[in-house]
This record gives sequence, structure tokens and C-alpha cells, in this order.
Amino acid sequence: MDSGGKALAGTLMALGAGVCWGTSGMFIRVLNAWGVTSFQAAMFRGGMGFLIMLLIMLISRKESLKVGKFRDLALLFFVGVAGLSTANLAYCLSVKVNPLAVAVVLMYAAPIFSTIGAAIFFKERITLRKVIALACAFSGCVVMSGLLGGSSFRITAIGLIAGILSALGYAIYIVGSRAAVQRNSTAVTTLYMTMFYALGTIPFALSDGPLPGKLAGVLPIFFLVLFGLVCTAVPYTLYAKALQRIEVGKASVLAFSEPATATIIGILIYREAFTVSTGLALGLILISIIIMNKGGES
Repeated sequence: MDSGGKALAGTLMALGAGVCWGTSGMFIRVLNAWGVTSFQAAMFRGGMGFLIMLLIMLISRKESLKVGKFRDLALLFFVGVAGLSTANLAYCLSVKVNPLAVAVVLMYAAPIFSTIGAAIFFKERITLRKVIALACAFSGCVVMSGLLGGSSFRITAIGLIAGILSALGYAIYIVGSRAAVQRNSTAVTTLYMTMFYALGTIPFALSDGPLPGKLAGVLPIFFLVLFGLVCTAVPYTLYAKALQRIEVGKASVLAFSEPATATIIGILIYREAFTVSTGLALGLILISIIIMNKGGES
């Protein structure tokens, strides 16, 4: 595959990962209605995704489950726990103690951190195109959150720390994934990251008390499997493959398809209002994606 084809494939993979992540709100709403807490949902998201990928790899037997070196395993542990576990758990806490709009905006500062991290660790250039695209995407997220609506809000020190940790955790996942896929296959990288991610959420999930009895049926189990497949196994694999083909900065902007997808789902499925602000937000995110894909390498 030539460089143009690789870049296009990477772009589509990153966009697809964001779309999959954007569906997580639907699953979490159903789980919350069944009595599952946010921390427990995070555990199921990671755990089911890991089990699905493990089963696929065991059945296919296309490659070894072994990690190349101990330092590679240490990196995957760090990315899984400090990255994915921290991002998901801190976001759960941020949503609890902050207004939802604030939690969302703080979370989506992550692409800014990951772009800076890529410049430090991988010598990726921070070009004017990246800055403009990031500014458009982040502005779209701010508009989408409703923070510009004039409503007052308060944020505590704990809320600010939780929000920043969620963004930093997400950035660690993006930058760490780029380093990991340079040393191991995307399948092995994703498998171990999600395993450590799930393990990191277990103590917090257990602290929320016993699991609801409603999860014992066939339908809930199928639903949890679908949750792990759509929101973990597929998107994390796609994003890992994307990071082998395009720069971190570009992949970070393309992942803004997640809040865009969540907004569209809210409108189409939950009959949420489509306002001028919503249209402007989606437009800004679309512009950022177009900017990142216009011309040659970003």
C-alpha cells in the first residue's frame, strides 16, 4: 500500500474508532437504568472487550500472545492503567462532581496534550494546520457542551483535578499506543492494554457495591458482550492500526468524531433538540477533520 493509501486507511480507521466510542452513551444509559454504576460500567467495558479479543486470538491462532520484551509489557501496563483506567475512572468522577458540560470540555482537552506529547517523544511537527484543526475541534466541543449559553457554573478543586486527569489519561493512551504499536502487533498491543485497563477498574467497581441482579439474564449478558465489542474491542483495534499509518496529532483530531457521533445519536434516537449551537458545533468539528485531511501530510 502506498503512502497515500496508508494515510487514507489510517484516517478512516481513526474516524471509525471515534464513531464507535460515540455510541458508548447509549450502552451506559441502559446499564445505568439496570442499576449498574459508572465505575462498574467502565469495568465491563474493558473486561468484555478484553475477553472478546482474547477469544478471537485464541481461535484464529494467527499470532503469539506473547509480548516481545519485559519493557514492552511494562509500557502496555502503563498505558492500560495510567492511560485508559485513569481516563475512564477520572471521567466518571468528573461527571459526578462537575456540571456535565465542564466534564466534557475538560476531557476533550486530551488531543492538545497528545499533540504536545507526540512532538516531544516522536518529533512530530506542530504545524499551523494542526493548531487550526485542534482549535476548531475543541471550539466545537465547547459550543456543543453549552458552556457558552450564559449559564453559571461552579467547579471545585476536585472537579478540576478529575477533569484534567481524564484528559491526561486519554493523552497517555494515545501517545503510549503509538509507542506500543511500533514494538508489537496491534492485536497484542490492544489485548494487553485492555486487560490492564480492566484490572485497573476492578477495585473502584467493587467499591460501588454488588452488581445488580438484572445482569444475570441472557439478554443482559449479550448486551455486555455487544458493549465490549462496539466500544472497546473494535475501536481500540482500529485506533491502534490508525496510529501505525498517520500522525498522533491527526489521529487526535479525527477522534473528535466521538462527541459528534454522540450528539447525532442524541438527536436521532433520544429526540434531543437540534439547535443552532448544535449545528455550529458539528460544523466546526467537520471543518477540523477537513483541514487535517486537506493536502499532504499534516
